[in-house]
Amino acid sequence: SELRCLRAELVAARRTAAASTAASAAALLLACCALVTSMPRGQLQSWYLVRETPPLKHLEPDQHYVDLQELAIYQDQIADRAVGTLELQDKSVTEAKLAAGCVASFHLQAASVTTDAITDGAVTQYKLQPGAVTSSKLAAGAVTT
Repeated sequence: SELRCLRAELVAARRTAAASTAASAAALLLACCALVTSMPRGQLQSWYLVRETPPLKHLEPDQHYVDLQELAIYQDQIADRAVGTLELQDKSVTEAKLAAGCVASFHLQAASVTTDAITDGAVTQYKLQPGAVTSSKLAAGAVTT
């Protein structure tokens, strides 16, 4: 009796699986039919489900289309101080983009100008504070007569 029940359950399971497979196949077939019938007439032979290039677009001559020049933002459209540090990428401001004399000494952080950045002969006596140079700051033999 128990064996008979197991056999009946196995037969029912096989019927269910066969019906489920048939239903899945039918659903797939219907989806494919819907896809094919939704394609424009005359394009069925040239249409692929996966394309390497997009289909050509046909533009209407009397229709206005937005182009990149209309979307572009030009320098005269940007308000003063509208672009700040957060909007600039690192290293996007170069020396060539700075106006002459726009960076003054008060703009520089402490110790931002190193010895390597100072041109020979650029520091003259008129640029030194009184008492700024002491004998302890001079290398031995640096001052000659």
